[in-house]
Amino acid sequence: MKTSPTTISFQSNQITTDLVFSVAPLTNRAHSPFKLFSPKWCGCLIALFTIIFVSKSFGQDCSAGVDITLTCVDGITPSTSALLATPIGGTWSNATDNPTVATFTPNAAATVAGNLEAGVYRFIYTTTVPTACSDTVQVTIPDCQSLCLPVEVSDTLVCVGTVVDLTALVPGFNTLLSSAFTIGGVDGIVVADPLAFVADSTTTLTLVASNLTGCSDTTQLTVNVSPLLDLSASVSDTLVCAGTVLDLTALVSGFDTLLNAAFTIGDADGVTIVDATAFVADSTTTLTLVASNLTGCSDTTQLTVNVSPLLDLSASVSDTLVCAGTVLDLTGLVAGFDTLLNVSFEVDGLPVTNASAFAVDSAVTIQVTASTALGCSNTKPLVVTVSDCGNTIDLSLNKSISRKLAMLGDTLTYTILVMNEGSDLATGITVTDSLNAGVQYLSSATAMGSYDPNTKIWTVDSLNAGDTVSLNITVRVVAQGVWFNTAEISGANQNDIDSTPGNGAEGEDDIDRQCFTVPYLICQGQGTVLELNVPGQYTGVVWFRQMQGGQQEQVGTGNTYEVSETELGSYEYTFTSTSGSCPAEGCCPVIVVVEDCCPANLCVPFVITKKVK
Repeated sequence: MKTSPTTISFQSNQITTDLVFSVAPLTNRAHSPFKLFSPKWCGCLIALFTIIFVSKSFGQDCSAGVDITLTCVDGITPSTSALLATPIGGTWSNATDNPTVATFTPNAAATVAGNLEAGVYRFIYTTTVPTACSDTVQVTIPDCQSLCLPVEVSDTLVCVGTVVDLTALVPGFNTLLSSAFTIGGVDGIVVADPLAFVADSTTTLTLVASNLTGCSDTTQLTVNVSPLLDLSASVSDTLVCAGTVLDLTALVSGFDTLLNAAFTIGDADGVTIVDATAFVADSTTTLTLVASNLTGCSDTTQLTVNVSPLLDLSASVSDTLVCAGTVLDLTGLVAGFDTLLNVSFEVDGLPVTNASAFAVDSAVTIQVTASTALGCSNTKPLVVTVSDCGNTIDLSLNKSISRKLAMLGDTLTYTILVMNEGSDLATGITVTDSLNAGVQYLSSATAMGSYDPNTKIWTVDSLNAGDTVSLNITVRVVAQGVWFNTAEISGANQNDIDSTPGNGAEGEDDIDRQCFTVPYLICQGQGTVLELNVPGQYTGVVWFRQMQGGQQEQVGTGNTYEVSETELGSYEYTFTSTSGSCPAEGCCPVIVVVEDCCPANLCVPFVITKKVK
């Protein structure tokens, strides 16, 4: 379809200058009428008159006009369209595939097509003069209802601090033009980055946007903000006894209202506790709780399960051996009884009603239970063994030492003999030999039983009447002075006719001691003072001093005496006492040796050479 020229020059008798007119083509037929409009008269386009140019350049006898695409106005779909055809005298008709049957008012070359809906129409203009002719024009009606706003938006609920993409809340946001979000109304603060809106509190936003058709609208959406879940105020640390089976959920206030709650050992990436209602607290443990609320807002916090150790009764409860019919004070068999709480004694599950007067007729195991101030309790069995006290034994002990005078670093051997001088078998024999601080334990050897260097106890299961058993303990000398060492029979299953095991009584045949001397070496002129001590079992002590090659003289009394020697030589100090006795070999003297500790002067030859410069 050809188009007409758009401008012409026109000369009139009244107007002496050329005027430029805007031309509205009415047809592109050979006989083309034009309406002329003047842009210069009255500041607007004014139709002047119609002029027909006769031209043979258009190769068509009639025209239905150029194709038309209408636009939306304020979101309203157009329902009419003006049509203009040439030449006049023809009529309009609908194409068979039009969305609706349009009406033509009037049905003439210049008409208005009505009853239109959104879609594409084809209208046919037909004329018979000057020749039979028909032409078609296409009119496109936009669907302003679907293309224009209001925009469908979705309110949302998020946790405080969430970064929200507002554009994701608007379906088809990418098809909108000139879109902007403001806080509050249209004139509110513009959201600078809708892709990263920080939701600190519930906010109502206004969206203003338009689309490709030029339609615009305004709508609102609300970002509802839920506060974060605060677990810190809900969780309580706890203190329990070792081995307690703990319900962790009971340590969290309102646990039943939480969602997706999980406990892990350590941090959030730690091992998950499978059953939080039955957590075994073996040691102090820090746990992490991760949970969320109904709005999906989550939080993390930590709680600590502090574990207190159970009361250790193993060192407090002592088994015992008694004669049948003995009335026993059980509290005396529990060390530190007065410091313990909730102490109870049970036999076969039944409580002992009077623990301070428990009658023992046969061997029995008593369960002793006590607790700490925290309430952590423990139970230890107390075994009471009953002996037939009608049988008696007669055990004796003798102790000797390999040397009584030694130097630092020397090796000494103690020999302990236990003799059964009675007529009956002795069983359950124990001997205690507590080594002194002047020696270091090296080894021990015995043909019967065993010696524990930690407890210092030698155990012999049985000893026949008339038999003797021995124990050798080898030590290294590590300190100067006089060192005493005592061995005593500390236990047996039978009563001894002339001694009581473990009572430390001097003069009984089940105890013996030995001593050895390591000389004190002091340097002359340094003013060294030595304090000599005698064990407490010796009373009425008198001290004597004897210089090497000289006569013995009394120098003091009491269990302690201070020695201060200034002259070179060797000095021997001994004592006597009115109670307590020395071994058969005699008491060990204290030996003090005063030496000249300064080395002789050393002469180093040297030569002085004088040089002349």
